[in-house]
Amino acid sequence: YPEALALCRRALSLVDEHDDLAGASVEALAALTCCYAGDNTEGMRWAERAGSRLDHSAQAGRERLLVEAALHRARGNLLLALGRPGDAATEYMRGVAPCDELDDRWERSIALFNIGEALAEAGDHAGALHHLEAARVEKSAIGDRWGLGYTWLVLARVHAASGERARA
Repeated sequence: YPEALALCRRALSLVDEHDDLAGASVEALAALTCCYAGDNTEGMRWAERAGSRLDHSAQAGRERLLVEAALHRARGNLLLALGRPGDAATEYMRGVAPCDELDDRWERSIALFNIGEALAEAGDHAGALHHLEAARVEKSAIGDRWGLGYTWLVLARVHAASGERARA
């Protein structure tokens, strides 16, 4: 992860200072990298900078939607890691709209899964089951077997936590 963050810093140094969308894109990726590295504090800093740049960008279109989706996923991951599953679910939910507009079923399936997992952690089993089932359908349709395995795992955990051991 340090090498990936170094590449993000290098890429950011190459971005035109007036190209807020490109800067936000790099910073959103750096925030995601920090998520995977377990550096939530640094990840939040990257996400805040990306959000600020995105707010200042007048650019619209596909590239902006891609950055929005990545930023919502990064923020959600960070909030979940910080023990704020309700806030994480809300952030992940914000990431569904750009995925829908892009018709990006892969990223949408990730958002649905993340919403379900966050709601499960927040104790909202009905909401979790709804979103996890939607993620299961989407992941099955696109052939994401790895993601489908995780979806089944969390579905089983939610059913077990709900007292539905036979369904788990």
